[in-house]
Amino acid sequence: MVKNIAIMDEVYKELVYHKLQRESFSKEIMRFLGKKGSILDLAGSWNISEEEANEIKKNLLDLKQKTTKKALRIAQG
Repeated sequence: MVKNIAIMDEVYKELVYHKLQRESFSKEIMRFLGKKGSILDLAGSWNISEEEANEIKKNLLDLKQKTTKKALRIAQG
């Protein structure tokens, strides 16, 4: 459902200034109000190749291993 609202010019200018690229005003207002969407809202928002996806997975695993090793070193003193 769509609703029209009236806002002052200065409020509109602030909305335009803070709006992210490709973000609707509705999404921006929800962001300002602190409403959280579902992680599923992001499904399909990235258009990456299988190779890029594998590289991201590899980097995440490397980071996980490094932080685990560092945490163990700290815990052992």
